[in-house]
Amino acid sequence: MTETELIQRYAAALYDLAQTDGRDLGQAAQDLLEQKQVWSVLVSPAVEDKEKKALLQTAAALDGQEPLQAFLGLLLEEGHLELFPQIVEEFRQLELAAEGGAICVMTCARQPDPALLDQVRQTVCRLRHLDRVVLKVKVDPELLGGFRLEIQGVTYDRSVKGRLKRL
Repeated sequence: MTETELIQRYAAALYDLAQTDGRDLGQAAQDLLEQKQVWSVLVSPAVEDKEKKALLQTAAALDGQEPLQAFLGLLLEEGHLELFPQIVEEFRQLELAAEGGAICVMTCARQPDPALLDQVRQTVCRLRHLDRVVLKVKVDPELLGGFRLEIQGVTYDRSVKGRLKRL
């Protein structure tokens, strides 16, 4: 099983857990990841698993989040705790897809203005038949101009670099 498949399976399990439990596990997971010191201890090879389990039980971000604590404990036991940030990202995509939306990564040569971002959102919604699109903007000066969109496994390349490559 590839790492991507593993991340997708764990994210699906976390999504199912969130649906059956009714708690906002996604927000609790994000809160944990934002606690940089706690997270760095959890993924540190210098810290023993026993100490990591104790930290999972006492972390403030996980207070009252027993299902998420158990999920993280399982990741720790199976040696996949370092994949948790990617699992949370995939979990967010599953939540968004359930609401009729998707995440779109827009790579540009420079930071686009808000009007262009709104126009791209509307166009992508229309093209992909979505209710909502969350744009994640990355800046890559090597594109020279234009942009590249990646959404639901499809890439739309309207960059100068892409056009030159196709020539």
